[in-house]
Amino acid sequence: METIVSPFIQQFEAIKNACFHKSKVILGTMGPESTSSVQAAKYFCKGIGGDIQYEFKLYSDFMQVLNGIKGEEAIDFVLVPSAYERITDFFWDAKLENCMSFIFPTPKYGLVCLKNKRIDFSNYISIATCPAVEHIMGELSDGIIDEDKVKKIITPSTTTALEKVINGYADLAITNETSFDYYKDKGIKFIFKQYNAEIVWCLFKRRG
Repeated sequence: METIVSPFIQQFEAIKNACFHKSKVILGTMGPESTSSVQAAKYFCKGIGGDIQYEFKLYSDFMQVLNGIKGEEAIDFVLVPSAYERITDFFWDAKLENCMSFIFPTPKYGLVCLKNKRIDFSNYISIATCPAVEHIMGELSDGIIDEDKVKKIITPSTTTALEKVINGYADLAITNETSFDYYKDKGIKFIFKQYNAEIVWCLFKRRG
């Protein structure tokens, strides 16, 4: 009998079978290595299992990911989080097919600044963030940050947001633990609290 999970099981079996018939699977998503997307890609590969060689093709943003697979670059699948603000561009593209979805929690996210920098929250501050998480700065700061006094610096990913702080272009960044660990020797620290989200990740391939 068809159940609510039946389509997900069927998708998983179809993708696993497709991967098992390849010596190498090329997966496109947004980089760099420390992004949540790459962690989700690694989780997907581990979940498929088997003696398969995986290669990640990393792009600087998800529109480049879309253009890459539509441009028929050597990619088998692309991975996109459901939280991406333009994911409908993937779902409604006639050349693409959503072939699998799965849940993978993000690393914990928080606000990061330089260790030696004093932040005066009574004045205007600059915060680097990617669009998917720009709305959580108030929650992350327990309401201390006045968003009317914030200049947002929009970046493609939480990793590039952190780089803005490290390079002196922003006071704070909304970033994740994976990105933080990658740059932890750059004199940075988390402030306030951290939390993560359960995200649905969507795998797409070319139709036909």
